[in-house]
Amino acid sequence: MGRNSRKHQRRKHLTPVKQPLDSLDWQRGRRRAREKRFSVMYALRKAGGRRGSRVLSLVLLALLLTLLRTPTYAQAVGGVARVSGSVYDAGTRSPLVGVTVALDGVALGISDSAGSFSAALDLSAAYQMTEIRLSAPGYGDWTMTPTALEPNVTRLLDAVYLGADAVTVYGGIVPGSIQRTAADWAAIAQLNTNAVRQPDYLPRGMRTDVSEFDIPMTITVGISPYLHCSDWLNAGQPIDEIITIDFKDYVRQVLPNEWISAWLPQSLQ
Repeated sequence: MGRNSRKHQRRKHLTPVKQPLDSLDWQRGRRRAREKRFSVMYALRKAGGRRGSRVLSLVLLALLLTLLRTPTYAQAVGGVARVSGSVYDAGTRSPLVGVTVALDGVALGISDSAGSFSAALDLSAAYQMTEIRLSAPGYGDWTMTPTALEPNVTRLLDAVYLGADAVTVYGGIVPGSIQRTAADWAAIAQLNTNAVRQPDYLPRGMRTDVSEFDIPMTITVGISPYLHCSDWLNAGQPIDEIITIDFKDYVRQVLPNEWISAWLPQSLQ
């Protein structure tokens, strides 16, 4: 009888005790409170109550707005920007071999026997203002002041001619700094296309001082975020928008920036 009683007591001692639901809820709440104590929200609430919670909400909202305002091309920031072109002797017009091409003071390319050169620069941003310099013994340096290079876009330079004197070209502009004007579609619809007449055929060598067609009122141009549109399009990038501007403003303000030696000076008048 005594032995059975001891077994019963041992068995009773090993039997797990079921805790009441109120006790389990209390333990869970205590564990949740410990985890909560290490959270940022808890720290802010403890420091300033509802004010701390509002501060955190404002921080998260500012972060969300920053992400929404990020340009599409900046979502994949970085890449290789390239500069290419050809270099010649200013006197003989013959190609120059061995000309050093430096980007921001670092030599990254050299011209071949045909005068062609190419240099690549790794970028970690949406664009980088870069100085391009060509130099060779016996010649003055050719320098392009900081110009915008963009990832995955090749900057194709016009023919470069080196002479005894140093030459500086001003071709830099920060992308996005150009003021744009929306197209006036109503004015375009009212244009009289019959006002533009095809010039009559003139034998070579003959000139006329009489204009064979009326000067247009406006001109439609494509706008891209890159300074050199042809490089941008050749890289497969899309045109940002198409706008229409006054033709006289185009001649006065745009053509001087696009003038090349093949054009007559009278084209800017």
